[in-house]
Amino acid sequence: MTDIPAMPGTIRLRTDRIEFVEVEGRQVILDSRRSVYYSVNETGLQLWSALRTDTTETELRRILIEAHGVSEETAARDIAAFLNQLEQHGLLSRAPAHVID
Repeated sequence: MTDIPAMPGTIRLRTDRIEFVEVEGRQVILDSRRSVYYSVNETGLQLWSALRTDTTETELRRILIEAHGVSEETAARDIAAFLNQLEQHGLLSRAPAHVID
């Protein structure tokens, strides 16, 4: 079990700011407000694709574990770093977990 807790709630890319485009046969992500594009490797593209709709950190970890056979601890660390980068660039939206009484 990992020592890095997943943040509760759902996360997704801010689709009001970005679009997926193909450039020279590669998928890139264009931040139209800043006129910046991001190129990602195959793993990054899997995560970007999952983030196009509401998902959770737990689901992103599962993707890494199943697709690449990494440990839960490695997946947790890598996902936390990836999401932190997205947040720093203003590309991520978080919704709090709903509490049911």
